[in-house]
Amino acid sequence: MVARENGEGDLFGINIGRLMNAQDSPYTFMSGGQTAAIAELTNAEIIEYHRKYYDASNITVVITGALSEGFTDVLQRLPRDIMKSAGHSSRAPIDCSLPPADQPRSKHVPFPSVDTDSGSVGFGWRGPPSSDAETVVAIEMLLDYLAETSSSPLKQRFVERPSPLASDIAVEVMGTVPSTVLLHFSGVPHPSSDEPAHDDDSESDGSGDESEEEEEEEEEDPDVPRLFEEGYFERLLIGELQRIHDSRFDGDDQAMQKLAERFRHSLALDMENKPDDLIQEMICIDIVNSHFSPHSQDSALSIGSRANIFEIVDRLASKPLEFWLDLLKTWMIDAPTYHVAMTPSATLGPQLENARREVEKRNEASIVDKEEHARAIARAVETSKVNIPASVRRTIPMPDLSRVTSLPHSQRLDVLTKAIGPASAVQLIWIESEFPEVILHIPNHVPNDLRPYMVLFQELLLCSDLLLPAGVIYDTEEDPTTQERRIAYTTVVERLAALTTSSESAIGFGNENFSCGWLEELFVLSINSPREKLNLAVRWLIQALMFAEFTAERILTVAQNLLSEINDWKRDGYLVAMTVITYFTAQDRPGKPRWMDKYISIFEQESVLKHIIEQAKAGNIESLVSKLNSIQDLLIASSGGFLTLAMPSNADAQSHVADFTREWDANLVQRSTTPVVTTEVVQSPFPYERSTRFPVLSKPQRLHIPMPSLQASYVQLAFKCDLYRTPSPGRDFDEELSELPSLDYYALGMLTNLLHRVDGPLYNAIRGKGYAYSVYFAQCIWVDMLMFICSSASDAPKAILEMRQLIADLDAGWDEY
Repeated sequence: MVARENGEGDLFGINIGRLMNAQDSPYTFMSGGQTAAIAELTNAEIIEYHRKYYDASNITVVITGALSEGFTDVLQRLPRDIMKSAGHSSRAPIDCSLPPADQPRSKHVPFPSVDTDSGSVGFGWRGPPSSDAETVVAIEMLLDYLAETSSSPLKQRFVERPSPLASDIAVEVMGTVPSTVLLHFSGVPHPSSDEPAHDDDSESDGSGDESEEEEEEEEEDPDVPRLFEEGYFERLLIGELQRIHDSRFDGDDQAMQKLAERFRHSLALDMENKPDDLIQEMICIDIVNSHFSPHSQDSALSIGSRANIFEIVDRLASKPLEFWLDLLKTWMIDAPTYHVAMTPSATLGPQLENARREVEKRNEASIVDKEEHARAIARAVETSKVNIPASVRRTIPMPDLSRVTSLPHSQRLDVLTKAIGPASAVQLIWIESEFPEVILHIPNHVPNDLRPYMVLFQELLLCSDLLLPAGVIYDTEEDPTTQERRIAYTTVVERLAALTTSSESAIGFGNENFSCGWLEELFVLSINSPREKLNLAVRWLIQALMFAEFTAERILTVAQNLLSEINDWKRDGYLVAMTVITYFTAQDRPGKPRWMDKYISIFEQESVLKHIIEQAKAGNIESLVSKLNSIQDLLIASSGGFLTLAMPSNADAQSHVADFTREWDANLVQRSTTPVVTTEVVQSPFPYERSTRFPVLSKPQRLHIPMPSLQASYVQLAFKCDLYRTPSPGRDFDEELSELPSLDYYALGMLTNLLHRVDGPLYNAIRGKGYAYSVYFAQCIWVDMLMFICSSASDAPKAILEMRQLIADLDAGWDEY
């Protein structure tokens, strides 16, 4: 817990909870406890707590999915020992009263951080009862309108600007009692810790030019140095919400109707992709409210307030603008606003670490008989173990995997006689979905000198102005344009949001801006769209790729927000460890460009982005635009990639392929010609040949990264583990492809999941002994690695030793598992 209780996010959560609720509310406590309080607990107290609360009378069973038997039948098959109650019911109403009237509604909270360039500011409002599904859903929709995309009002006011007041905004309506409305600004510029927030002076390297330039910047945007002054950010936020209210949603009477359509589509897609998770989430809100709300104690258990969620959204879509204006004013503008400013501190981390060590020294000195102390700990651990008798374990039914339902689907790969832009093949997938998906996989033939700018390019591409030449068809117009037309980036973002449930431009798959899951040598453009809007969405996607216009303002804005995101990465031990592992295991390829993994790493991007910002501020924009345009040209002219179309089972595949081809060709002809980049076709299940990148090491390589702001360790071990088999020329490629990867890949996956499952061997050996909060194995087949990941560790060396001993004992102790 020591790592969590001093992290920026957890500190915000617990402090906003304490501001918004009375002292005895459960929302004023950190889930899982805090280290100092845990240390005072006795084993007897822990056992009594479990006896009182972990009782059958406190269980609510939720079963979702395709059931082959009745609910009662399922319960009757559960072991009697598990279902037997000792009569300890804890379903009492919680204290959800307001905090004292004289309690401040804002707080500045320091958190440990090596850099002090940025902090965060969060706001909370007490919402309606969570049982009032319609009002809660309406507030969720309102928050989406306010901050969903880069064209949303709050993003425009605070994020998408040359001097950003924040790098991102997150919104949430929590299913608490009552509900909690949260709005969180991350990457908020923080003044130097050595100077007051209102001071007009800035740090300088001694050159008069720099001081003069910084003074001019402060004069241009006086908000930036004052954001952490008491109440200043709150006044900005409430002022902007009031402006939105007074302008009647910027004069757009249909704003919420358009938002409701997007909200409904997104909800329907979630219901397709993860129905069990979504249904359980909605049901759990009702369970919590029914059991613990003071207003529900005298009524019957009410489950299913959101069962008609689509009807709720449809009703809200028909509400007049006055309804939404009143909602904004009632629950945000006029309601009490609670405000937590998270301020970075470079000195707090070492102070906390010194204090922790002092406590450990005192504890160590207080132990008179160390051997007896160790025996007492062993007895306590043994007493607290979950020990389900073998006779009970044998009665727990095992699932029949042959009965697991799966959506019917089919697929086909068509090699094209004539390429569609970068695509030499089309992958067609038919599946039961109302939301077709289009993915264009473009081989990345960008040379080394342009690769550092790929992160900026991927972030700009779908949120930049379009400069449409004469002769192309714009949006829903029937005739081609007769002259050049500029489309504002806000319109691009709004139209993509209206036409798609998701759209993305990314380096590879699993992209997180500064990291990539795999296939990072591809550039991926994708949209997921309602089927009736697919063709128009494809038009916008293709035109964004071909006609994006990279302007000085957008380059500066996006680069500054990316740099702020790097600051957040550098505070996260897991992300830093992952970045280090990725960087040092990506061995360069002789005679070929360095892996994109290295170029997009925070270790290289930090200096690249600082240089971009410096050049943009100095007005040296032509060179940056030229580099971005060169990347754009190379991707459009690329070859050897493929197009994926995932469609409803009754869709005409060839019609969709023809539509995409026609749209590509009609827009490409209006561009200046660019030489086609040719690539050698390789016998591989991927668009380019896979190269082994794990370095050859004569001995293990150890890297230690000091991070004084952390209160726990983050360890990642990488082992060479190549389970990918290269197709052999002597066999039919399609036949061999069906056998890839090797069988060992699945066997290793089963073994590692067995080891790190909850209450499994690895879990009990490491988390059960308090050495680390999270431990697991991860297979990385694309980069021929097996990872051991140990996060939030209080004793990382012991965690690693336990893992090694467990693996060494697998043969002898296999029967135990």
